[in-house]
Amino acid sequence: MVGMGGVIHDTLSNTPNREAVTYSITLGPRAEQNLYTAELIAILMAIRCLPPDLQGRRITIFTINQAAILALSQPKHQSGQMSIAQIYNIARTLRQRSNRVLIAWVPTQGEFELGKKAKEAAWWATTQGRLPQGQQH
Repeated sequence: MVGMGGVIHDTLSNTPNREAVTYSITLGPRAEQNLYTAELIAILMAIRCLPPDLQGRRITIFTINQAAILALSQPKHQSGQMSIAQIYNIARTLRQRSNRVLIAWVPTQGEFELGKKAKEAAWWATTQGRLPQGQQH
């Protein structure tokens, strides 16, 4: 099974000790899905979860998948075009509200706590007995 997971954390929230929000989705068997498209869907879900009235913020989306970053930097040349187009459309809307959107790579090794939580969420999505939850576009 291929699954994806993510974590959203607002570093500017006025709520003390606010927990990060974790999400995961089971996408389907490896014969039909791959880690690259799973990462694009995870990025899309993260950017979709942002409040629609967000204004003047610096938004950073971290990923361990360099292929996803490369595809986003050179669209129209890879698979996953539907997810890439949706990411671009939402990012464009966010930028129109004076937000800055950045997608950055982080290595899988290291002490990046949010990355560990996202990996755990993705693992949960692939545990035995999990069924695909529909196509996420």
